[in-house]
Amino acid sequence: MSALSGQFCAGFCRAETVYRPRRINAYHVARRRGELKYLLLTESQLDGGMMLRFVLRSPTKLAQLRAALPWLQAQLPQLKVITANIQPVHMAIMEGEEEILLSEQAALAENFNDVPLWIRPQSFFQTNPAVASQLYATARDWVRQLPVNHMWDLFCGVGGLWPALRHARKCA
Repeated sequence: MSALSGQFCAGFCRAETVYRPRRINAYHVARRRGELKYLLLTESQLDGGMMLRFVLRSPTKLAQLRAALPWLQAQLPQLKVITANIQPVHMAIMEGEEEILLSEQAALAENFNDVPLWIRPQSFFQTNPAVASQLYATARDWVRQLPVNHMWDLFCGVGGLWPALRHARKCA
């Protein structure tokens, strides 16, 4: 696994400067108080574009967050996708069902083994991008070598398995 890029670290530090001065307090589990539960940052290996997701307990701080976006985007032009995810439940889950798009772009471009993929909010790789790319390539090689006539992709995460395999054989 590769080390975090300097751009990734800078993105995380800049995102942190958005919520503190605007009194978007971190969620305190024991007290069940505060708004910011998580900052989720994703970096595309293709072009360095980034997706930043603010996971909030409620939508009460959305106005403060929206007001900070022009400054944040000026500081980090590689931020392509910015969202607020509302996770109101006091449970150990990373995100809620409601995703509020705060940027014009809704997905990050990625490319593994000449297969274009789009990372959207609430999508994920089962592992890190380098390992995912190797897994897709291994699966493609197996399909080429075996007498596979049918395949099912149960679609979990970004959905990269089927695009990685579809040209390995003429399958349905």
